[in-house]
Amino acid sequence: IVVGGTGLYIKALLYDYHMQPMSDVDMSWVEDKTNEQLHQMLAEVDKVESMKIHPNNRKRVIRALTIYYSSKKSKSDWISDQKKTLLYDVKLVGLDGPRSWVYDRINHRVELMIKQGLEEEVRNIVNMAGWDCLAMSAIGYKEFRGYVEGDKTLSDVVEEIKKHTRQFAKRQWTWFNLQLPVQWLDVSQPESQTILLEEVHEWLMNP
Repeated sequence: IVVGGTGLYIKALLYDYHMQPMSDVDMSWVEDKTNEQLHQMLAEVDKVESMKIHPNNRKRVIRALTIYYSSKKSKSDWISDQKKTLLYDVKLVGLDGPRSWVYDRINHRVELMIKQGLEEEVRNIVNMAGWDCLAMSAIGYKEFRGYVEGDKTLSDVVEEIKKHTRQFAKRQWTWFNLQLPVQWLDVSQPESQTILLEEVHEWLMNP
């Protein structure tokens, strides 16, 4: 039994998935390039990937370029060369519910995180590592910067975290539907646990 929400790692476990190589190739030259220049360079070596990434997403553009210059093979080629069949006989179940129900749970969770000391946690990390720390780009952390610097209220922060988390949940729905053969189970219904147990039992008994 594997339980988790990080789709890429689940995919790497279940499929013949290979992480793209990232060698010690010198990429310091990217610092002198604009976002537009880097994106154009990516388009020249990996047209498919460049069409997926906005020019202003500098981090993803540089990563795609690094993959190419590390291996002399584009990221899109690495992906297309991988097998699309499952390595194991598995049953993939996704826990879901009506959008309004999921969003209500997200909103409640954010409010609970605030009550349990999220602001103090953010301030401690900023004091130790600063705003440029990679962790501070995560949802739930990055929204606090304007508040800590006096540019917005705590209520603004809470609403932004709720909104960004809902948007992330929507992207997760899309990703799982496109990437994995997930059977969604509506866990907002009281009988959902019984339904899941029955379906898993049937799957185990009929290999």
